[in-house]
Amino acid sequence: MACSECGKREIFGGMVQCDQCDEWTHYECAHLKSDEVEQILNFFCEKCEDEEHVITWRRKRASEAQKTIKDKEYHEVEDIIGHRETREEREFLVRWKGYSGPDKETWEPKCHLDGAIDLLQRYCRRKEIALSSVAGLLGASVVDQIEHNESNWVSMDAVINKFHSVARS
Repeated sequence: MACSECGKREIFGGMVQCDQCDEWTHYECAHLKSDEVEQILNFFCEKCEDEEHVITWRRKRASEAQKTIKDKEYHEVEDIIGHRETREEREFLVRWKGYSGPDKETWEPKCHLDGAIDLLQRYCRRKEIALSSVAGLLGASVVDQIEHNESNWVSMDAVINKFHSVARS
């Protein structure tokens, strides 16, 4: 099998299979390390990744305290459009869903983006910077889960596709 990105057949550091086209990509060509690949639920190669097909990362369950905070204080991230390094940590320029204009974009530390882990990791991969160590959280309110935070939930198609991809390996 050849890498869908570089075309080489050599396996240096491992390969990961796209859940959409079933082609294989070297970890390095996908800008991933082996320990990062272990955190991926669904992988999409660069040609398949779009707004509908975004690499999904494992998440941990939110504690009751985190759920309460999420219900009151979390807003949905539309996009991550920039980053900067501060003395303390890397910050990301966030465009919030439902708010328009540059004056509504804010600089946020990575720890504030635990509900947008897929967008955060996608941004880091595209900019070829180190992936975030922030653990993604599951468990928004029921209304948020249905209306605003569908990426926290898995469809039956995704379960079946994952089952078939594991069965093929």
